[in-house]
Amino acid sequence: MNTNKVIVDGYCRQVLMDFVKRDYVLRSKPIASRPSSNLQIEGERFSIPSIISNAVVDIDKHSENINTIDSIFSKLQLLLCRHIVVRMLYPPSLKDVRRIFEASVSYNIHEMLLITNFAPQLYSNSLARIVLDSNRLKAMVVFNSPFDKNLDNIIHFYRRRMPKTTFKKESSEFVCNPWLYNESIRHNTYFHKKLYINVDGQIKNAPECPNSFGQIAQFFPSELLELVRSEEFAEFWHITKDMCCICSDCEYRHMCVDNRVPYSNGHGMFRHRVACTYNPYIARWQGQPGYVPVEQCGEFTPEGFVPDEERIERVLRGIAGE
Repeated sequence: MNTNKVIVDGYCRQVLMDFVKRDYVLRSKPIASRPSSNLQIEGERFSIPSIISNAVVDIDKHSENINTIDSIFSKLQLLLCRHIVVRMLYPPSLKDVRRIFEASVSYNIHEMLLITNFAPQLYSNSLARIVLDSNRLKAMVVFNSPFDKNLDNIIHFYRRRMPKTTFKKESSEFVCNPWLYNESIRHNTYFHKKLYINVDGQIKNAPECPNSFGQIAQFFPSELLELVRSEEFAEFWHITKDMCCICSDCEYRHMCVDNRVPYSNGHGMFRHRVACTYNPYIARWQGQPGYVPVEQCGEFTPEGFVPDEERIERVLRGIAGE
């Protein structure tokens, strides 16, 4: 790739994305001249060899997933999955943690993130030895801890509770990189090639998805391959931000990894039932002075959202104090 910058147009602003600096600059006025063609990314070079690129596996104290973790990792390896998040939703024993690490070593997992709740045995030399013996672990994050501590930037203890699913977005989450941009041109950057296994072993595209496709223990390898390649499982994979109402007008859309489920409006576009915390028509985040919900900047119609320039102008004048 011989490019490092790209301009993204939004309704109110433009974003100049610099992939070398991994940063972006916001422009409130139109840029007079766009970069030359060798500075533009067309999104045609993005390719992931994995059938499933990332997976999330949830385990609680009653879950059979801990007893079948070898089988789960084996099936994820069949899908060429290289990045796995394991969430232990209970204070685990060292035996359970060791079981996960031993299973990860046996399979071709490139990177694993382990998220768990605190137990006294986790703050011990025994755990440190288990972690150091693993060459797969990206990080281990322990919530509900009695202290905040960072051990070798690998094991992180936090007092706060394990976060629940949230749809809130913040500008600090946006990091410019060419892979994400290229993926966003043709795919949904959150749902694309993702697989989720809940505490009961049920398979979904992602935790937020309504449809479950059966228990992973009941799938033979060939059946699992057939499932994840099906149109039904990949329903959301190819719904880009440019295909979603309001998002298509947002300057952040190619940096946004959005876990809200998109729904068809029946007219060739998609919508979200949960409102975003950013209003692209006035360039304001929820909580900032002058913020108003998007419905005050236009009208929802069966075809999508139609911005009202007069309303937007009034809001912007109010923000400017005119």
